[in-house]
Amino acid sequence: MGVYEAQRYPFLREEIGAIGEAVRSGIPTVGVCLGSQLLAAALGAAVKPNPAGKEVGWGSVRKTPAALTDPILRSFRAEETVLHWHGDAFDLPEGAVPLAYSPMTLHQAFRWGSRAWGLLFHVEADPALVRRWLGEPAMRAEAAALDPSSPERIEAEAPRYERRLAHLQEAVLDALLGPSVLRRL
Repeated sequence: MGVYEAQRYPFLREEIGAIGEAVRSGIPTVGVCLGSQLLAAALGAAVKPNPAGKEVGWGSVRKTPAALTDPILRSFRAEETVLHWHGDAFDLPEGAVPLAYSPMTLHQAFRWGSRAWGLLFHVEADPALVRRWLGEPAMRAEAAALDPSSPERIEAEAPRYERRLAHLQEAVLDALLGPSVLRRL
């Protein structure tokens, strides 16, 4: 679903409103994939189909100079491999700081204020989650439509990135909840 499909999915309006209220109230927020698009929309930015097409599978994101001091993205290398699974892109909300991009998508990550981030890519994708997603017929078909071998390749490559993505997940949680939250849990 796309943020611009609120006519078809009316709950999206409520989600956008709740996210906007939370962010403007200073509640720490991170939106991932559709969540980043909802966050961008809540902050007044346009969300639309990516003119470059769907970005599905393991691929790179690159940091912007502003990411060097960002509480989340400073933990990222200059270029990281992450899981992409989106067909939409967003404009940067007014006042947002661009943090990452990919060859297909200009805005892969942004920060708004000091406590809200949008990440269009997936750092939470571990092998079990990838298998679950690919077990969904619609998601498997979406990946296969781009390349028939894509579902198998996505699943086979997941273990290669698992450890690094776990480190990046920790960076996200540390920025939102305080240092070393995972170690205390």
